[in-house]
Amino acid sequence: MLNCNYNVKFLEDMPSFYKDILLYFSELKALFGSAQYEDTILFNNQATLIDGKPFFYKDWLLKGIYFIQDLLDKDGNFLQFESFRNKYSPASSNFLQYFSL
Repeated sequence: MLNCNYNVKFLEDMPSFYKDILLYFSELKALFGSAQYEDTILFNNQATLIDGKPFFYKDWLLKGIYFIQDLLDKDGNFLQFESFRNKYSPASSNFLQYFSL
């Protein structure tokens, strides 16, 4: 969780003690810089929302999809959906799920 670009407002069911710790940690990360967008973790990320909420796809995680760079080709462009499926073949991914990002 500490490597994610989270926002505590999306952590509704978490006890306030842990929310406070995560809030302070995010403030520290902001003071000391952040990673390039390619190194940004996809999941629990306030910058990659679906329907206004962070998302998590377990099957993507199990296939090794962690970072935004995992969705990019060698030129830095987003993979075409067919290339994405050929590279990772996540079982539950469909066209709409991929393009919702």
